[in-house]
Parts: sequence; structure tokens; C-alpha cells
Amino acid sequence: MTSDEGYAVLELSPGAPLSEVKQAYRELAKIWHPDLYPYDEALRARCEKTMQRINEAYEVLRREAPKSGPSSAAQAPSPASRPPSTEKVPAWDGRIRVREAGAEPPPPANAWKPFRRHVQDDRSDSAGLAQTFAAFTAAAAAMVSLFVIDNPTSTGYYLVVRTLVSGASLYGGYFALSRGYWESAAALAVLALFLNPIVPIPMSVEDWKLFNAACPVLLLFFWFHMYDRESSRG
Repeated sequence: MTSDEGYAVLELSPGAPLSEVKQAYRELAKIWHPDLYPYDEALRARCEKTMQRINEAYEVLRREAPKSGPSSAAQAPSPASRPPSTEKVPAWDGRIRVREAGAEPPPPANAWKPFRRHVQDDRSDSAGLAQTFAAFTAAAAAMVSLFVIDNPTSTGYYLVVRTLVSGASLYGGYFALSRGYWESAAALAVLALFLNPIVPIPMSVEDWKLFNAACPVLLLFFWFHMYDRESSRG
């Protein structure tokens, strides 16, 4: 790339000093940097190419542009003499820097979507781990409460505990399945089926106490297994 081409890419008049080159580079990077719009893959790919040309132009002019010189405003041609731009300028929508006109707006950054994740396979899903840990903690607390309540044979208590534990197991199984941990997903699905409140499997009070003491340890084991797998993703 020649210096004249570099000036054209940075939308400067030829001979502009290095200070104006740096300022133009910063202003264009605020518009065309790919990280500013992660939800539009087509626009991201297009702007990666544009940003690559901007970087090339800056590297050329950083070496060749004069350290100081007359203001480019005095040298800039009048708007009437400039050729019309063929570049389609992205629109500002208040939430991301740029996006194509008519493109679907991205979801709010703080939206809680338990059945839709935007985490790459090579990145750790810390939010999913935290949600799964909260679900398992609630289930474990419900099971441990058996040892402090007055009437452990209450049908209502059985129903509440079975609902909480089976729901937490299903959510943990969903998280494991979405991240590719098939063995954990299968085991949690079996646990949810075993504890389902619709067709309950009968157990004596002693069996129920034994199960309620062992199940929190089992849930903790599954969570640490998934945590270990997630940590290896970086």
C-alpha cells in the first residue's frame, strides 16, 4: 500500500501530519473494530477486512507521514469536488456501535436466557456453572432439611423435595448436555426420573434419609466434574 492509498483509506488529504493520522485511525477504529458488534457475523466479517486495511494504512503512514505540517483542513478539497462514497455506513442503534440497517437487534446483555447461550465451545460458561450450582444448592438444602423438620413422613414434604431435586437435576442435565458432557447429562436425567413427583418411587423413611444424605454429595460430585471440564476450556 502506498502513502497516497493510506491517506485515502484513513479519509485524509495527502500530506496530513502524523497527529492527524493517529486521530483518524482512532476515530475509524471506534466505528469499524470487529469487537463492537459480536451479534452480526456478516457485518463482523466485513469490518474485519475494513479494519485490516485501516491497520495497513496506519502502519504505512506511521513511517511516512510528516511529523508536523499544515492542517489538513486547509488542504482538503471541497465537499462538492469529492467523489461520492460507495461505502455503506453502518447505523448506530444505541446498543452496539454498528450494525447493518434492518439487522435484528442483539438481545440485552443482562437478559437471563437459561435455554439459549452465546458461549463459544472453547470458552468457559461461568454463568451456566453458577446457575447450575445455585440449583444444586437449593436441592441439597431441601434434602438436608429432612433431618431438622418435625414430620419427615409428610406427603407434602416428599412432594416439595422431589420437585426441587428433579427440577435441579433436569437443569443440570440440560447444562451438561449443552456443553457436551453426555455422561453427566445421562446420570442427572436418571436421577430426575428416579425422583419425579408425578409417579414417585416408594421408599421407607430410613431409605429416604439415606438417600437425602447421599444425594447432595452426588450433586456436588457432578458439579465439580462439570467445573473441571469447563475450566479446561479456558
